[in-house]
Amino acid sequence: MTRLALIAAVATILAGCGSGSGDGPPVPTTPTPLSHAQFTRAGNGLCTRYYRQNMPTIKSHPKTLKALATYLRDAIPPLQREDAGFRALVPPGKDAGTYRHLLRVAGLELREAHSALHAFETGQVGRGVLIARHLGQLDKPYNSLSRRLGLTVCGLTRRQVIARFG
Repeated sequence: MTRLALIAAVATILAGCGSGSGDGPPVPTTPTPLSHAQFTRAGNGLCTRYYRQNMPTIKSHPKTLKALATYLRDAIPPLQREDAGFRALVPPGKDAGTYRHLLRVAGLELREAHSALHAFETGQVGRGVLIARHLGQLDKPYNSLSRRLGLTVCGLTRRQVIARFG
């Protein structure tokens, strides 16, 4: 027998082995997509919680390098929690493509926030400023994609967030 045939035979035998009592770990199933109403309610809930918990950071206008680094340090953990909450949602099938795009933009925002913080903390001011500018430009596509998905709270501008939650 060749080595490949032997491996295939052993794999076949092992695949058939088992106690058959169901004591093993359950086989993971594919999560059921949420309805559009459930999805928008959950997503808008995540954004509402984020805005309410982080209003002091959202309202602040850092003017110095140190203040900007502190702002980013305060902003990143809540962004990570919000991102994790969004990644746990399963959108309706018709919204899956747009939702994947939204998650890509949100992930890029988070990476850019980390990069800007690193740049400012290590004295790379020019690099940090460029990254921060790009970070600010990501709000527009994020808000647009959010509104397209029915996530109206997530699609608010900074001014609208402060007026509504501040």
